[in-house]
Amino acid sequence: MKYQVGQVWDYKTRKGEKDSYLTILKIEEYPKAGIVVHVAIDNVSINGPKTGEYYGHTISHMPFSPEALDKSLTDLKESNSTLPEFEGGYDDWKEQFDKGNAGVFSVTVAEAIGFIETTLDQ
Repeated sequence: MKYQVGQVWDYKTRKGEKDSYLTILKIEEYPKAGIVVHVAIDNVSINGPKTGEYYGHTISHMPFSPEALDKSLTDLKESNSTLPEFEGGYDDWKEQFDKGNAGVFSVTVAEAIGFIETTLDQ
């Protein structure tokens, strides 16, 4: 697999976020989801589309299929980065995933960030 824990990648960002990047945090395989690549995203601007409320510039955990990353990632910036804190977000996702209440993103990273904004705004 071309994705490895500690890699930092550029991706096809949303408008105005050209300096955003992602870090690969963990790679797992599940019978019902296949391979899941967990990432953190930095230098984004998370704003509620309805309220305009600012939620921050980092997403500490998002789970993606490798195929979604294949559609999104552009350049490998670093191969052995120090991992940011992500365990809290991962643990929350894993608990919900095990209950059947959470999944894995199969859309591009930019589309998934938009989904996160919409969800936060509700």
